[in-house]
Amino acid sequence: MTNGANRHKQHSHGKPTFPQGEYIRVRLPKASKREVIGVVQEHFGSKLLVKCMDGFTRICRIPGKIRYKVHIKPGSVILVKKWEIQADEKGDYLYKYSPAQVKQLFKKGFLKKEDLE
Repeated sequence: MTNGANRHKQHSHGKPTFPQGEYIRVRLPKASKREVIGVVQEHFGSKLLVKCMDGFTRICRIPGKIRYKVHIKPGSVILVKKWEIQADEKGDYLYKYSPAQVKQLFKKGFLKKEDLE
């Protein structure tokens, strides 16, 4: 390998580790696409009960191509896309934030400590 070819060191379990101080990219919600951040309260198989940051609690479905690839637990921070019809009640799961990304959301002001409780 040449200089800088292996930027991220790999542990035996395959997850990359990032050097201290390196910026972690965080996907933010886009209001134009009806996206909002939410915290999972309960998991019902292919559906989730999510408390969203706009004050509503929504039932969110996990699309089929993602359903068996993602592991979501209560307390996970996710990105939700609101439905056009029944936008205050239902939505679709889009993305799960990693713990490092959740810290960045706290720093940027998108999440507060009370939101995770």
